[in-house]
Amino acid sequence: MRLFACTLLGEDNQAFYDEHVARLVDASHGRLRPIPRSSAHLTYAFLPAVSESDYEHIVAAIDTVKHPVPIAIRLGQPAVLYARKQPRLVCVDVLGGRPELAGLAKSVIEAVQRACPTARVDAVRTLHLTLARFRRDAMRKDGRAVEELLESSELALERPDSISEIHIVESSLTPAGPVYTVRYRS
Repeated sequence: MRLFACTLLGEDNQAFYDEHVARLVDASHGRLRPIPRSSAHLTYAFLPAVSESDYEHIVAAIDTVKHPVPIAIRLGQPAVLYARKQPRLVCVDVLGGRPELAGLAKSVIEAVQRACPTARVDAVRTLHLTLARFRRDAMRKDGRAVEELLESSELALERPDSISEIHIVESSLTPAGPVYTVRYRS
């Protein structure tokens, strides 16, 4: 199974991002596809191939992670992330609470690696919130058009949240897009 260790945002932010990302996707004329509804999250680690027995070890490892609860965070303005010239994501950086979140992410990764030393654990490069993904054939001009939409969007407002749990989420790929299922909450 495909899993990721993360923290889902609070209900207020889920509703805010669901509503405003839906508007952004509509205004993008097919350039973007949103993340699944009510799934806005900060990912700490991605585990692309986990057996059921490894899953049990991962849950036990997550239970050992000590972290300051809650961690107050502040989410910034969304931006388009490019891979060379091709737009890939609309994402939001974490502005407030970064050191604490980075420490939490490191603790999660280390605990999972200790519990499952043979499992592949991909750490995220930067803590961010993905809101939407560009279609595979998107071009630089599509990214620029979405950047213009973002400038006048309510998504540009900074948002506070509070991190108080770690979630293990299963990601199932389907022709209609990924389906996320929360399998565990710390």
